[in-house]
Amino acid sequence: MSDDSRYERAGGGAFPFTEQGPGGETSIADPGMTLRDWFAGQAMAGLSTLATDFPASELANDAYLFADAMLKERSK
Repeated sequence: MSDDSRYERAGGGAFPFTEQGPGGETSIADPGMTLRDWFAGQAMAGLSTLATDFPASELANDAYLFADAMLKERSK
């Protein structure tokens, strides 16, 4: 699986790093984290303040469930 298809399925890149070539053209040097990862991180921040009695792995899984739901809503 190519990185391009992974990023496309995960909502694209969040915070890509671009660079400008000598002719003025702009290219993406690094696509950054996926939008799915960004959404999951934001969900994890909220979940971790509410659910201190749950294992981190369970919270992380739930955070990605929220991220997937956000990507689904975003694509409607």
